[in-house]
Amino acid sequence: MRFVQTNSTLPCSVTLNSMQCATFTVSGYFTQSGSCFYNVASVTSPANTTWKDSVCVTVINPCTTTDTTFADSTYSGNLTLSNLSVFIAGTYYVNGTLTLNNCMVYVGVGGQIVVQSNGNLILNNTIVQSCDTMWRGISVLAKGKIYLTNNSELNDANIGIEAHDGSSVNIDNGSQILNCVTGLYIPPKSAGLNNVIVSISNTTFAMTSAVFKPDYMGQSLHGKLPKVGIEIYSVAGFILGGNISSINTFNKLNTGMVAHNSTVTIKNTKFTNIVTDSVYTEAY
Repeated sequence: MRFVQTNSTLPCSVTLNSMQCATFTVSGYFTQSGSCFYNVASVTSPANTTWKDSVCVTVINPCTTTDTTFADSTYSGNLTLSNLSVFIAGTYYVNGTLTLNNCMVYVGVGGQIVVQSNGNLILNNTIVQSCDTMWRGISVLAKGKIYLTNNSELNDANIGIEAHDGSSVNIDNGSQILNCVTGLYIPPKSAGLNNVIVSISNTTFAMTSAVFKPDYMGQSLHGKLPKVGIEIYSVAGFILGGNISSINTFNKLNTGMVAHNSTVTIKNTKFTNIVTDSVYTEAY
């Protein structure tokens, strides 16, 4: 069992008056489930007297308790789900309009969502994340569409969204792509330009966990930080950002954005805590 602390603002020491109390919160996640794990907290006085207390924590794998399961290699058709938890067991194909409202979606080890031609995936105030190991991400094929809105999140993927020639990507209204090795990726074409319709505003690309979740088998080598927020090839007229009230944020990444053979306009977007991770060897 491993407990990962995600709150890095706890003080190293605090001086309290006699009979004074203080409360500290530590947040994190468990990487495996079990019936009873002991969390131990200790306090040491200036006289080197140590007090300890512990609590038995039962950890339940959320993927075993969801409301519904999308089995491996199945298709969505036209489907709307609201206020449910969902487990995606493997590769799930969106071939109609799939709308998820206020849902919690967990993806199994190395799982993937594929938005097929004329498929439409709408995430409205919905979180998609792995169970305990990373997943591949969402691949949007030609004539496929994906829309993230109203504080939706994509977490823990190797590539959050891979948008192919002829696809459409719309992300807005407080949505986030978090703890993914690559946030948005438009791959190179054998010839010509990619025709991908992209609209991104009021969106965050960031690393918020202390570490990535464990890799799935065959996953490419990566560092401790996300490789890049957005990487695109051969796109003419890519526009990132909208009006002044819809600021995009790229935070705690190896690289914010990379554009190959493309023209890009960036508006109302901020890049913070961009730090080189030596695992990545690209020229940029």
